[in-house]
Formats: sequence, C-alpha cells, structure tokens
Amino acid sequence: AWHPLDYDANMSVREPGAFASQRPNLRLSGRVTPPSEGSPGSCEQLKLTLDDVPLEQVLPTRPGAPQLQGRLSSTLEGGAATLDPSQLVRALDGRGTVKLAEPMVANLNVLREVFARFAMLPGLVERLQERLPPEYQAKLTAKDTKLSPVDLSMEVEGGVLQFQDLDISTDTFRLVGAGRVGLEGAVMIRATLRIEP
Repeated sequence: AWHPLDYDANMSVREPGAFASQRPNLRLSGRVTPPSEGSPGSCEQLKLTLDDVPLEQVLPTRPGAPQLQGRLSSTLEGGAATLDPSQLVRALDGRGTVKLAEPMVANLNVLREVFARFAMLPGLVERLQERLPPEYQAKLTAKDTKLSPVDLSMEVEGGVLQFQDLDISTDTFRLVGAGRVGLEGAVMIRATLRIEP
C-alpha cells in the first residue's frame, strides 16, 4: 500500500508505505533524477527504512522445509546510478543495518544437524547423546532452533550485499563469520561454528 509520491521543486521524494503489513512500516526518501531521453535517471541521498516485517510472510516456504522466521527491520543509505529496471539491482550502492528480532529456524534443529555431521566416526553421536545431561538431550530432540536477536552491518555494492560481522547464536552454539549475498540469489558465507563444551 503506497501513498502518492510527494515531490518538491528539487525532485526530492518522500514516500511512506506498507510492506507485508497492514500498517505503514516503510519510509523512502531521496533525490531523484527522472529518466529522460538519453538518460536512465538516478537516485541520490537514498534513505530506506523498513520496520518489523514478519519474514514468514515474505520468504518462500514449502511445508515441512526449514524456514527462517522472525521480525525484520533494516536501514539503507546510498543511491542508484540508474533507474533502468533491468539494471537497478546492480546499480544499488550504500550502507545499512539488518536486525532480526525473535529469530527462529523452524523445522530444523541446527545442533542435531551438526552432531549428525560427526556420523563419519562410528558410534560417536550415540556415545555423545548417552553422556549428555537430560536438558541437552531435550535440546537435541527439539524440532526448531531458537536464535538470539541478530544485528548486522552491511554494505551494498553492485547488487551484492556484503557483511563482515555475522554473529548468530543460541544457548548452545555460536556462528561467527562474514559473507556476501547477491540480490539476485547467490550466497557465499565463511563462518566458524563453536559449540559449548
């Protein structure tokens, strides 16, 4: 749900809206040079703020498949060298933040999956499970993985989102690393997973 564009004489634009919500949760502002003959247009001083978007409403899902859930908030400041729709994603440049409140990976127990990777050593997983206290055995049988809130700095350049301070944790493990996500779908992450002794 978008409100009409609000232009002033300098072609500044301020536009509130709603994304995956019934209430306004998106704010967009910037200086726009409209496309014209011989020019694809551009956007400078872009500021985009997105508040409290339920991920399960915007990410694709399949019944029973692992799914990242939570409430997403994000900010981005930067610009786009072109407004040509076919080039716009690659033309985005800027810096911002991504925050995820109440994050959870539904239908996937990350801790159990990590232990399953140790299956190359015969009997190791079974011996570990036998020696774990009951509260840890319960953690290994849980269906979902609840995560601590995520707060991530990002840079967007040439249609690629880059982050250096990935820090995802639960009460039993912590994943720390860096990576890049192409806004067209490619993902590359290097990270270290630490499980409490």
